[in-house]
Amino acid sequence: MGTGPLSRGRPSLCLQSPTAVVTAGGRGYGNGTEGSRVRVGVLGGTFDPIHCGHLMLARRAQQACALDQLLLVPAAAHPGKPAGHGASAAQRLALVHLAVADSAWLTVCDHEIASSTPVYTIDTLRWLAGQHRAAFTLVMGADVVMRLPRWRAAAELITLADIAVAPRPGCRWSPAELERQLPGIGTRICELPGPALSISSQRVRQAIAAGQPIDDLVPTPVAHAIAAMGLYRLGAVPAPDG
Repeated sequence: MGTGPLSRGRPSLCLQSPTAVVTAGGRGYGNGTEGSRVRVGVLGGTFDPIHCGHLMLARRAQQACALDQLLLVPAAAHPGKPAGHGASAAQRLALVHLAVADSAWLTVCDHEIASSTPVYTIDTLRWLAGQHRAAFTLVMGADVVMRLPRWRAAAELITLADIAVAPRPGCRWSPAELERQLPGIGTRICELPGPALSISSQRVRQAIAAGQPIDDLVPTPVAHAIAAMGLYRLGAVPAPDG
């Protein structure tokens, strides 16, 4: 698990005080009363690598849920991926910074990567809720939301955040079945409009390994950095974290 974030450019940011959300440019949103709390989206993932689909999902959530700010939270590791897969945590974090460098409403949070112990989604939400007066919305795909009832402390999770659900290719989900498994979630869900996003990190990695261009899959600064670091090529080994 990576504990030493590497970032070129702006530092990793989370919400810096109980009364403001700090953006890339240092601008804050005040949230003095309960009714005027800032609305903050939380989009987590491995981001191996971050791609245009992630940014499109973030924009849809921001518009549909009237979010003031959205936090991108790279995970330290993915339990379903073998060691040595893809980029290191530090490299993934650096790519996320590059992807959002020109978006003041997007902020990178390194809370999970910087932790020396495993961090679950509920841990991150507890940490955020304990420090900041904000209304949180957890953003995820329809392929993920049907597994949410089996997540750690799922019943508590839906008291800490609304859930924004985006359509995914070939994925059908049932709000009624989700409510049956996790009572109360139905009132917390916001279904995001638009067609299902077909871009995936796996598709990006496969394109790179095959020597194909990725200009239409990832932001230009991310494509340049991936090439410079030699990531995702056949036989490439991620740099160690630490």
